[in-house]
Amino acid sequence: DMTALILPFEKAIYDANGVDAVFVGHPLLDEPPPVPRDEVRLGLGVAKGQNMVAFLPGSRPGEVRRHSQPMGRAAAKLRRDGVFTAFASGPRSPLVRSGSWQARDLLHAADGAVVASGTATLEAAVFGTPLAVVYRMGRLSWFAAERLVEVPWVRLPNLVAGKEIEPELLQRRATGEMIYRQACALLEPE
Repeated sequence: DMTALILPFEKAIYDANGVDAVFVGHPLLDEPPPVPRDEVRLGLGVAKGQNMVAFLPGSRPGEVRRHSQPMGRAAAKLRRDGVFTAFASGPRSPLVRSGSWQARDLLHAADGAVVASGTATLEAAVFGTPLAVVYRMGRLSWFAAERLVEVPWVRLPNLVAGKEIEPELLQRRATGEMIYRQACALLEPE
């Protein structure tokens, strides 16, 4: 009888196609608050005054596989610069370095985050965590997506805002060096 929408820009699409729809908001906003920032940082061993960057390479095995190397290269350079890095991803990922903390706790505790495109980007926006969005997919999938997808951005906050809030590092731009540069930019005072 009616469609409940979680993203505000979807309403116009449904209206244009004669579907009764109402924007109800994203369920992410109903989640309990994350663990306090200081508690997470203390538990991870982040030194007082040290910058922290969280890396979330995705929740699916393919995403983790495609994002692990470039994120790992960027994280290694950040660690050489004295930045604390914390990884969170699926349970079988070789990148899990966060102990028992959930991804949302890391996002809330971080000074910046490098996140695979998806719900975590919206979560970072809710917490006010500056982030760089990264996404790689198979060549054939990317070729098809470029021809079929009609939205100008992949990051949910950019889509919701209707403009590019922060750059998106997609496909060939998702290199260790580009991720490192963007992470450094996130840590610079405004």
